[in-house]
Amino acid sequence: MLNQVQITPNTQTGNAMLHLEVYKGDSSGPLTQRNNKTYKYIPEANYERRSDLINPMDVLRLKTKSEKDVKK
Repeated sequence: MLNQVQITPNTQTGNAMLHLEVYKGDSSGPLTQRNNKTYKYIPEANYERRSDLINPMDVLRLKTKSEKDVKK
């Protein structure tokens, strides 16, 4: 389930980027966790996020419906 989409402007150039964080949903608490460096689904790193953070590039593998498949 997608709860939030954030487009973050670059303060130096004025350009924007899409910032996508994806969580499996099997942990609880705030998404930002300053002391966390241990994750269930990605290598250990200093993301300071909840432990159920997953690689957002996996969304590219999701099956989607074409416009022809969507009933109007």
